[in-house]
Amino acid sequence: MTDLEKQKLGKTLWNIADQLRGAMNADDFRDYMLAFLFLGMEEIEKNDFNLNISRYVSTAEAEKDIDLAAVHAELTSLEQKRKTALDKHNAFLKELGLPLLL
Repeated sequence: MTDLEKQKLGKTLWNIADQLRGAMNADDFRDYMLAFLFLGMEEIEKNDFNLNISRYVSTAEAEKDIDLAAVHAELTSLEQKRKTALDKHNAFLKELGLPLLL
């Protein structure tokens, strides 16, 4: 196919697309066409012919699983270290005759 033929074909395809979409926004038309290209008719029917691309493609990021037992163990350990440091600090304060921290 020559470059001229490719240009003619491209122009013809754009004209057909313009006629098909009518007053529809070009982005909406693209989403509908992509749905037809990549989804089976059964899938489209199952979703009541809703061709909104977000119905089929999720952009949400999956949340990370949190190991609550590990988090609890870490917090317990940190609390114990904090208490040990506070006791040691208060011992120095007592030795110096200064008020203790709570």
